[in-house]
Amino acid sequence: IAPDRVSMTRSGKSFAVDSKMEFEAGKRIKGLYHTDFGPIEMELLTYSIATSLSPAGGAVSIDYHVSLKGLGDIRNLLEIEVVRDTDAPVLN
Repeated sequence: IAPDRVSMTRSGKSFAVDSKMEFEAGKRIKGLYHTDFGPIEMELLTYSIATSLSPAGGAVSIDYHVSLKGLGDIRNLLEIEVVRDTDAPVLN
């Protein structure tokens, strides 16, 4: 995670879905969305990225449009809440 860029790797167990999604504000990025049925061409257009992270946790918000060739397209708002695991050791 960077102020204007986020990389996310997504995988699934019920279906073998694997993809790396790159979000960069104002940019259109092409890639492949891997499924059991084969790869599908994917294009992401990121409108905005907002992050508020600290050692205690925080949030990431990504407003983006995704197009999957032959399957359609949709605008999404991905909101991730980051919570610190109080049982995990703090690394310095």
